[in-house]
Amino acid sequence: MVLRQRNTIYTQQVRKHVMTFSMMKSSRSAVSWTRSAMMVLAAVTVMAPLPALRAAGPQVPQDSIRIDRIKIKLIHAAEVSVREAGAIDSVSVQEGDRVKAGRILAILDNDQHALNVRSAELNLQVAELRAEDDSALESAKAQLAEARSGRQLTEVSLEIAEKESSEDLLVQIASAETRLRQLELERAQGARKSFKGSISESQIDRLKTSVEKGNLEIQQARKDHDVKGLKTKAEVAALQQKSDEVRRFEALVVQGKQEQLVADLTRRLRHNELRTAEIGLERRNVRAPFDGTIVEVNAQPGEWVEKGAPVLRIIDLKTLRAEGLLSADKASQKLVGRQAAIRVNGKVLTGKVTFVSPEINSVKPEVRVFVEFKNADETVLPGMNGSLEIAPVLR
Repeated sequence: MVLRQRNTIYTQQVRKHVMTFSMMKSSRSAVSWTRSAMMVLAAVTVMAPLPALRAAGPQVPQDSIRIDRIKIKLIHAAEVSVREAGAIDSVSVQEGDRVKAGRILAILDNDQHALNVRSAELNLQVAELRAEDDSALESAKAQLAEARSGRQLTEVSLEIAEKESSEDLLVQIASAETRLRQLELERAQGARKSFKGSISESQIDRLKTSVEKGNLEIQQARKDHDVKGLKTKAEVAALQQKSDEVRRFEALVVQGKQEQLVADLTRRLRHNELRTAEIGLERRNVRAPFDGTIVEVNAQPGEWVEKGAPVLRIIDLKTLRAEGLLSADKASQKLVGRQAAIRVNGKVLTGKVTFVSPEINSVKPEVRVFVEFKNADETVLPGMNGSLEIAPVLR
């Protein structure tokens, strides 16, 4: 916007100068006028954009870097080995097959390991059933609660019996009644002695019988009191028995909790055993470490292979690397991350600089440079030659 305004101003100035020189045509020659007008126009035209250029500050691109000779190489290639010694049971791929990461490529004989896994699974199921079965603990808790309730009832019965046995009211009542009857008998006998014929013999006999009855009632009340004392002792014994039951069931509850803990620990142990058996079985599998193409199969079913022996080779053609040598005076770690164009077999692919070696060749001052690129259609193959150009950056 500023640049446009300034250009407009300078255009108006040019027109003004042209009009001025037109008026001077009468006093000057045509050649002189033409030369002067051209000088003014040149001056205005040259000076006009300078302020705008200084204000805008245009960026000047740095030169791109070219490497004329590169070699295409693999990034992901692996000799897939067995982790255990054994006989090859099956191979599920052949040369040229494309596989996904994690796919089983070959299997070692694993009958024993599969049986170990099955046994571990069954042991784990048993351990889980035992860990989940808390019936013994719950039964012990219920019996403990019942025993505690029974002890409380016995404590109440004991308290009643102690109160009953501590009071001998019936004995006292029987004794008082008997004493009263004895006094009546004594008065009757005294009256009979003082006044003959005032109290008959039959009355005296009834009074004697009443006294004897009172004595018997005293004996019975004392026996009843003694029985209540025995009942108190029985309640004390019953309370002791209930307390013993409570302690026994408390011990059963503690034992049940410990057995529950042991069952849970056993379940964990069986789970670990199952995991160990599964790992042992998994180690009999040969899996693809990454997405790629099988290029070599070195073992067939029935063959015996030692631990660590390579049985397949897999490569990834989807992502490749261009390697080349760059003059040391142009090399810099700042190149890492820069875009690059790789030209191979008439194709141009886009990649990114991933490595600039910090080491300079002792024979020739050059460093290694790696550029990774996607090879979606897999038309570029490892071993091909080509060139690349690292894109410039603005400064």
